[in-house]
Amino acid sequence: MKDGTGILRVQVSTALGAYPVEGAVVTVSTTAADPNGPTLLYTEVTDKGGMTPPMELEAPPRSESLTPGAVQPYALYTVEVVHPNFVPQAALNVAAFSGVSAVLPVQLTPLPENETVAPPQLNVTVDPQVLSEE
Repeated sequence: MKDGTGILRVQVSTALGAYPVEGAVVTVSTTAADPNGPTLLYTEVTDKGGMTPPMELEAPPRSESLTPGAVQPYALYTVEVVHPNFVPQAALNVAAFSGVSAVLPVQLTPLPENETVAPPQLNVTVDPQVLSEE
């Protein structure tokens, strides 16, 4: 992995992680706070193990994170997961660090029996990480 990129994989499951969800559509985009607005970067489908292929994401170079108070040493992304039999999920402010491979676990809730329309999307907002010397 080259400096200035991180790797993200998404693990989609249900029943508190007991069952992987195959065929979920996972999208990764820049956040709404991006100066150019959100930009779709990846659309992937989970395999039989509920995992996406690795997705390479831009992140500030590691060298920029060595000095306290320097630029934010990570980039933020939005991850959305959709499957026709489950309530959609979105994870906001997912951090990507240069040189780091990460797996984002996403738990989906099944739709009620005989229901074909998902209730409103559930969003999980992750506060940006606070990095300090303390």
